[in-house]
Amino acid sequence: MIFWIRVEVNSTNISAVLIRYLLPAPGDDLKKPYKKRINAARQTIQCDGFRYALKVNVLKMPKVIMSYCPKCKKHTKHEVERVRKKKASEFRAGQRRFRRATSGFGGFPRPKYEGREKPTKRIALRLRCTTCKKAVTPQGIRAKKFELVEA
Repeated sequence: MIFWIRVEVNSTNISAVLIRYLLPAPGDDLKKPYKKRINAARQTIQCDGFRYALKVNVLKMPKVIMSYCPKCKKHTKHEVERVRKKKASEFRAGQRRFRRATSGFGGFPRPKYEGREKPTKRIALRLRCTTCKKAVTPQGIRAKKFELVEA
């Protein structure tokens, strides 16, 4: 069985405290895509001869991947880069409207959101073709942590 654990590191040893049951046993007959998703999204450690899955899911992606380029009209190597949020402009229409509504007397122009944050954020990626330098933005991937690794 694979369990959800908390790992406590002392100066002498690593001890794992069981939190709750998470996934079926590795020997169970699972579909291949499900196995791939478990292996890709979860870090695994060896503790007392049992296999445990850590709570943090780290999505590791290579820096260069093969993908379809709409300009070249074929599969080529693409460099993967993370899209960073740029500074919001003060002169956009929505921001001007917001400044006008909040200035002077009166309150906030809309009710404050009372729900909680989502546990994962969407990671925006940009794939840039190495031959023609055309950039393509695929649909965002949900993950708690994301890493670009050398492949």
